[in-house]
Amino acid sequence: MSQTEFHTGRLYPMNFGKDLEGWCRRVATANKIELGEDWQEDFRDAFDEYANKRGHAKEEYFIQGENLYRVIDHVQNEDEDYFMKLSRNADGSISFIGQFYNGGTCFSEMLEEALDDLKPSYQDQIKTVINEIVEEHGIEQPITVPAAGLMIMKYVGVERAKELFEGAQKETSADVFKSSAYAATLDTIINLK
Repeated sequence: MSQTEFHTGRLYPMNFGKDLEGWCRRVATANKIELGEDWQEDFRDAFDEYANKRGHAKEEYFIQGENLYRVIDHVQNEDEDYFMKLSRNADGSISFIGQFYNGGTCFSEMLEEALDDLKPSYQDQIKTVINEIVEEHGIEQPITVPAAGLMIMKYVGVERAKELFEGAQKETSADVFKSSAYAATLDTIINLK
């Protein structure tokens, strides 16, 4: 019987390098699940089957595009209306809260749509801007955070550099080393203004 579902929890992006398939196979093997040639579909099916067999599994995963997320603190209740809201956390995870009528959609569809609409992290935005500058101007990648800040400031502008590094500093507040690097770069940008 169809009903309205309400979900909360967090998505923790898995850092697996460039080998999504290998990582999914390791997760599946650890959970005694065999993946065939169509490993992504098998992984998704096994995830649903695994979650249903275990009730509220403490370890759930979600694939979206080339990204793999571990679902943490996932709670499902019944309520009304449709929405899925995501917010980034200082530890790199993404909190979610959403509800929908399961006769018209499902949790993974709602989550996938919300992830598609989620603005990239400030760290990802910095990487994208740097890659665009390097490609457009034929220059080498910066090797330090301050060098990246100066490059963005020079080619894109002070305000954009300030916005990116301010956001990255807040985003990484749980990691004192990263946060300090972004704060020092932000200081440099402000003082060179």
